[in-house]
Parts: sequence; C-alpha cells; structure tokens
Amino acid sequence: MPTLLRSKAPFIAALLLPLAGCLFYPGKKELELLEAKRGAPYAVTVFSRNPGPAAEPPERPLAELRQAMLYWASPGSEEKPRWQGVLAPHPEDLYQRVLQAMDQGQARITLTAYQYDATGLDYLTLVDYAGENGSPIGWDTVDYPAPPPPRQRPLMVGFADLRWWEYPQMIFDLPFYLAIGLKELAGEIVKSPLSAIDSGWIGTAVENRNPLSPVNFERAAMAFAEDWQDGFTALTFRLRVHHRHTPLDTLQEFLGILPIAGPVFDHKSPPDDSAPPPATTLIAVGQGIHAGGREELFTLAWERAIKEARPEAVVTRAPYCYGGVFDVIWSMLNLSNGLGYDLAAYLVFEEGLGPGEGVELAGFSGSAQKEVAASRVLRSAGIAVNKLIGVAGPVAGFSCARESHLLLGTDPLADPVILAEHAENALIPLFPSNLRVQWIPGAGGHHIPYFPNPATRAPESGYRRALEDVIKR
Repeated sequence: MPTLLRSKAPFIAALLLPLAGCLFYPGKKELELLEAKRGAPYAVTVFSRNPGPAAEPPERPLAELRQAMLYWASPGSEEKPRWQGVLAPHPEDLYQRVLQAMDQGQARITLTAYQYDATGLDYLTLVDYAGENGSPIGWDTVDYPAPPPPRQRPLMVGFADLRWWEYPQMIFDLPFYLAIGLKELAGEIVKSPLSAIDSGWIGTAVENRNPLSPVNFERAAMAFAEDWQDGFTALTFRLRVHHRHTPLDTLQEFLGILPIAGPVFDHKSPPDDSAPPPATTLIAVGQGIHAGGREELFTLAWERAIKEARPEAVVTRAPYCYGGVFDVIWSMLNLSNGLGYDLAAYLVFEEGLGPGEGVELAGFSGSAQKEVAASRVLRSAGIAVNKLIGVAGPVAGFSCARESHLLLGTDPLADPVILAEHAENALIPLFPSNLRVQWIPGAGGHHIPYFPNPATRAPESGYRRALEDVIKR
C-alpha cells in the first residue's frame, strides 16, 4: 500500500493543487500575499487616447479613466479626498500622478487587477497602474473599514419613566411578546442549517471561492450561529425596549406573526401622531447577502457619498455579517424576521437610538428586505423610520417608514433580482407593499452603489442620480 501511494503521489498532488488556489485564505491574508508577489491577474484594462476596436485586450477611452481619477481625487465629505477610507493608494498621490501622466501626453495607461476577496458579484482587487512602455505609476487596493470601537450596550431602553397604568399593560403584553419571540426563534432555528449551506457553499459558488477553504467552513459555522443569535434577539427585543403603545398595537403585532398573511394584519405605517416627525439623527447603510463578516462590508464608498449629500447626519454601517438568501426568503414569507431584529437591535443597543428619535435606512440587495422588516420592529420600539431606500433587492410586506423607496434596474440578464421582484409582484394579494418602486433604465448589474469597479476603478454609478435625488430630498 505505501508503494501504491508513492506511485500515485504525483496524480494526487495534481488533484489537490487547485484546492490551494483561489481565495483559500481570508481577504487580508490574500492581500498580504499579493503585495509580496503578484499572481495571475484578474483583469487587464487598457485605456487609450485612440482605442482600437480590434485591440487585444480591448481598449477603453482614456477620458473614462480621467473621470474616475478625478472622482477619487476630488474632495468629498469633510473636505477629504473621496478615496480616503475607500481606497488605499500607493503612493498617496497616485491619482494625481495618473492625471499628470495623461496631461503630459501619455496615450496609453494600463490597469492590471488582482483579486483578493469577494462578496457576491463585487470583488476586492489590488490594481497596478502602468504608463506607456509599462512604466509603473503606482498601485492601490480597496480599503478595509476599521473595526467599530467597543460600545457600552444598555440592557434595557425606554423603561425609565413608566406611568402607573403601564405596569398592568406590561403584564397583558407579556404572553403576546413571548409568543412573537418564540415564533421568531423557532423560525431562525429551522433556517440555521440552510443558512450554513448557503453562506458556506452557495456563496462560495457565486464568489469563485475554493469549496474546501477553511474560510467557507468558518462562514458556515458563523451563519448557523448568527441565526440562533437573531432568534434570541427577537425573543428578548420587546422585553428590553419599551415605548408607549395601546393593547391594539400589541394585538396587531401578534397577528403579524402569521406566516405568509401576517403582514396584512401588521402595522402598515408609522404611528398616527399630530406632532411633526423627529429629525433624522442617523443614517444606516446596509450591505447585501454573503457579506462575509463585520469587517468585510463593501459599503464604504456609499457611506462617503451619503455623508457628502447629507453632511448634517451621522452615517453608520449596519452590519449584515453572514446573512444569505434564506434570510430574505424566510422574511418575505414571514416565517421569521431575524434579519430585521438584528438591524433594529444594532441601532438601539449599539448606536444608541431610543424612542422618539428618527433614523433613515439605505440598503443594497438583501438589506432592502432587512430594512422593511426592521421598520416594523423599530415602530414597536417607538423609533421613527423617516426614510427607507432599498437598492436592487426583492421585498415583500408593508414598510412602516414615512417614505419608502425601492430602486431597481431594468435588465434581468444583468441583475437576476429583477426576476425575483416580478415574481413577488404576483403575490401582491398576500404581500401588499407600500414601497414606491422606481425602475432605473440602464442601472447595470447587481453591484453595490459607488463601489469602485475592480477593473476600471470607476465608481459604480448605475443608481447614482436616483439615489442622490432620494437621499437629498
């Protein structure tokens, strides 16, 4: 047997060699390896003053690269360059150097991209910039966000000034709240094995990640645990966050837990109140499914664009760490809404929002449904969702935001979510939605708004004009 194994060793090694390849390590480790030694390029893009249609690789207009470099080099929010916190250029004045090379008459500039991590259809890449004759100009990478600072999380919110009649109401609420929470917990537990498969291996197929990578097994385990955590968050949320309400509110929330038909009975709008809505103190930006962890969210460029449009508001990143397609399906069918409770708990216990305050939510892909579910949870906490903006995501159910917008592309070949949205439209009798849907012609594929293109470094701009219109007004 040892002799047989030795004779087969080259064949076995040849089979196992690919398993050490694409994205075997976490993104930061892959980046360190690429910085030390470039491997096979992910994409080569040639920008030329006079692009040739038959050139190989295909050439793009040099003016396109100029536009991208001007965008990142220009000042954005807080008068900082837009690249800061989004891209990491080497040297720091890389984009000015590229612009200077074009101004000095260079007719061709080549961008060579190397992939080191992925989330869905968006890739993190290291990009080398070279002028004519291959003369190096510099290189950049998509930056990782800094981990959020530790916060002191309150145990309870909104119980400081209870009136005498609210104590018996709490006793009335208790069995209903436990029933709501237990239903959510059961739904998340049932979903957890599917989430593990989805996050560990379906996401792997989308991202071209090695199926036997330890990164995938870690994602699978974290997705499984996250569903259980979201279930317990749902079980305890109403017991920890109190706001003034009526028994009718409690009964509506209880009827709202029914699978499929529940949203028909649940709250469909913010509470009726003659007082003006509270001002927005926070805008939360959410990533789509298969985010891959708290530090690998790809919303930095979008956050920067929102800060530029709304300098008066605090913009935060709402984590969607290991969520997957089954989170969205379970929520759309109202089997459980752990993703909504996760977002609501983050805003209350980590960002410090409380009853009587206002928030705006902006989310990509799966975060669109996450926001719709969270808007109902936040209503139960007395927090006003002043505006909800979903981009390229299928949604079902009522939103409790004062304004609700869903932005979708028009090309089902570029963005398969559009097909899911059309399928959801067939369920309107069961899933009425009060979101205003805007179909954006030519919005492009299923890519995060403002994310730097891995090959051209141009910011993803398919939804830019519609987003800015909605965010600014």
